[in-house]
Amino acid sequence: MFSLHIPTEPYWLTLQMGVRVQVRPLGSAVISAATAYANRKMLDIVREHADRLAAGMPADDLPDVVDDDVRRGLVDELTAAGLARHGILDWEGVGAADGSDRPAPCTKDNAALFGRSALGLDFLVKYQRLQAEVAAEGNGSAPMPNGASGVGANTAAAAGLTAPNARDA
Repeated sequence: MFSLHIPTEPYWLTLQMGVRVQVRPLGSAVISAATAYANRKMLDIVREHADRLAAGMPADDLPDVVDDDVRRGLVDELTAAGLARHGILDWEGVGAADGSDRPAPCTKDNAALFGRSALGLDFLVKYQRLQAEVAAEGNGSAPMPNGASGVGANTAAAAGLTAPNARDA
């Protein structure tokens, strides 16, 4: 049976290294905000890369956005950062960016940094898991590429000759 059970209240995810993050339910608004964030950041990098090359300046410190694989990886990283920025409400076990033992405050900017960290992929996979499971439940009833909603034996009789249209009659 297809289940639409998706959390409507914030919940906690347990990640690697003992980190826990409290997230808002992953709905279309969070996904759209994360996608917009990733697109904006990617466009900033592409423009910076192009501007530097046009000015004859080195762009070695920027990702190689000409390489398809690098670009795809960067989009995934930026999407994780966007989902973290717009989805994480609180966390436990995240230290400050300065390397001290202080806990990092859970701000949008720190959450975006977290999304781009080594735990970003773990966060991305676990945060999207529930939506992927719901989508997978519906895969058996998804329309076929030709638009049919199911596959079965053809029981219709062959169509006869077409009737002439009004112009030809």
